[in-house]
Amino acid sequence: MKVIQDCKCCGEKTRVRHRDFSPHAWAVLMHWEEIDASAVGQPICDSCYDDLRELLIERSREVDAAMAHGQIQQLQFVVDQTLSKVRDTPIAS
Repeated sequence: MKVIQDCKCCGEKTRVRHRDFSPHAWAVLMHWEEIDASAVGQPICDSCYDDLRELLIERSREVDAAMAHGQIQQLQFVVDQTLSKVRDTPIAS
């Protein structure tokens, strides 16, 4: 479901919706400083989603390497906690 509110990634007031990035993907995006922890699991706009998705695809080897070397384990803990809170919070309409 799309609603109009501020995108948690770019801050634009536009249509946003929750995206199904994996916890690993959110953690890697935080590791690369592409998103702030406050954006994890929050509704984002189509443009930000497309940009982040493309980035993850382009840098997929780096994602695999970061996961293999445990570089995102601490961020993974933060993401898991954040996502568990977000799942219980309805989107404002």
